[in-house]
Amino acid sequence: TGSITATMWRNSNLNAPNPLPNWQRMDNFALPSGSYYTAYGISREPAHVLYLGATSTFNTGPPRIFRLDNANTATDGLVEVSIPNTPVGAYVHSIAVNPEDADEIVVVLSNFNIIGLYHSTDGGQTYTAIEGNLAGTNNNGPSLRWASILPLTAFGDNRTMYLVATSVGLFSTTQLDGMNTVWTQEATELTGNVVVNAVASRVSDGRVVIGTHGRGAFVGDVDPMSVANEPGSTAPAGFALAAAAPNPFRGTTQLGFTLPAASRVTLTVYDVTGRRVAAVLDDADRTAGSHTVAFDGRGLASGTYLVRLEADAVGDERQRFTETRQIALVE
Repeated sequence: TGSITATMWRNSNLNAPNPLPNWQRMDNFALPSGSYYTAYGISREPAHVLYLGATSTFNTGPPRIFRLDNANTATDGLVEVSIPNTPVGAYVHSIAVNPEDADEIVVVLSNFNIIGLYHSTDGGQTYTAIEGNLAGTNNNGPSLRWASILPLTAFGDNRTMYLVATSVGLFSTTQLDGMNTVWTQEATELTGNVVVNAVASRVSDGRVVIGTHGRGAFVGDVDPMSVANEPGSTAPAGFALAAAAPNPFRGTTQLGFTLPAASRVTLTVYDVTGRRVAAVLDDADRTAGSHTVAFDGRGLASGTYLVRLEADAVGDERQRFTETRQIALVE
């Protein structure tokens, strides 16, 4: 077997008193010389659907994705479901599988100046690029490291949260819209722009764990009220973040929002890497009604920015609201 450079091992009984003898080398799934496995994802519902990511050893070919059904018993049947037209040298860094739908996956690719985030709802038969604002300008956004898919069924919500670990922090969205997807950075007050190498989530209670470079692991829980008030859901009556006017804009633009009750309001502007560039309002008290505040973009580079509104009704913790909109600054 001297030509085999990458293969797979299987253990169907890790709970045995001595699991070591149960490992089986599966050379039927070995890759040809010059390639090696770099990522895998496994399903829960239905179980035993395995996805494998492969990369060429010397950047001689594009990345490849494979799918294997009945992976706990199969001895053949590996099917290629690669992403079309991906560049030579791209590295398959992560494959996330929806724990409630084995056909939904997110694939993370790494390299310089590439589109690195793809979504499939049909088991890899077709893919959609979903990097959105994480792509930056000319694909110079943060490097992408890992992904996780978190159905929100534990909160009685039929939506799904998508989480992406990057070189500047953790990002999430509940609305995929191809390359128009808006990713919002999470827990900036706790983690800042730390490099996040991996992310895992648990569907039973919405727990999220990230592994960082140099700062250890962080554990958090999805806030059902905050998630319920993100775009695409029914917000508490009267909360709204209006579209900036004008947009695109030169110099300054007006940011408007509506509150159903007196609230503490934070209005922040981020660049596409997730770096905060302006705190327009910072935990400011505002009365019920409509408000407008000017944002001065002079001194910033032309490009796309994200405006994030966070509002907490005074005296009623059930009324919390978060929304993000894109603005475009032009010269």
